Amino acid sequence: MSLRPLRPPSRLGDLGRTLLRHLTRLVASLAYRLDVRGLEHVPRTGPALLVANHLSYADAFIVACRLRRNPRFVMSHAMLGMPGLGWLFRLARVIPIAPAKENAEVKAAAFARIDEALAGGELVILFPEGKCTRDGSLDVFRPGMERVLRRRAAAGAPVPVIPIGLHGLFGSVFSFAHGAPMTTRPRRFRARVHVRIGAALSPRVSAEEARVAVSCLVERARLAPAPREAA
Repeated sequence: MSLRPLRPPSRLGDLGRTLLRHLTRLVASLAYRLDVRGLEHVPRTGPALLVANHLSYADAFIVACRLRRNPRFVMSHAMLGMPGLGWLFRLARVIPIAPAKENAEVKAAAFARIDEALAGGELVILFPEGKCTRDGSLDVFRPGMERVLRRRAAAGAPVPVIPIGLHGLFGSVFSFAHGAPMTTRPRRFRARVHVRIGAALSPRVSAEEARVAVSCLVERARLAPAPREAA
């Protein structure tokens, strides 16, 4: 499979991404009870690599919809071919990626696009596990994250790493909790979803160090007390 070129950014495209982010925020707020903490750690300007655990296919949209800026995010190239959704992913200017053994061209292009986005001062959301969890646990972080950071450092423009811990999306129709995502009926509505964003990590952070930081945030999210209901 050849990588289909993505359209370059434009003012109209940025407006579309902003509208999409606000629409996603509305839909997510109706479908879930979102509890997001730590937004102040995301830079208002300039590049940053946001790394999070991967619970479901909805993760990137849940994170992105609460940010104050339009981020790029990295996702499987196969999802761009999903009927009815490919146009949405292209509007969001996602960065498609594939395993090298499946499509080395797509993988190489993904790292080039990530670097280009960061060099252009954008936020990039990356899921270093490389796949959605099958059992809800946090897997190892692959070294691709370090490759991204080394490339920026070699260019003389290191970028901060912002860790994010997600809890509450495993079990949704977008997760593997009950089989393949989006193949079963929703079992929950208005489930509470916690997002914890931590302080910036060093541009020289290792994948394992980033995993530990994300793991701590996931635990904080998991232990978050439910808000008291009004009497």
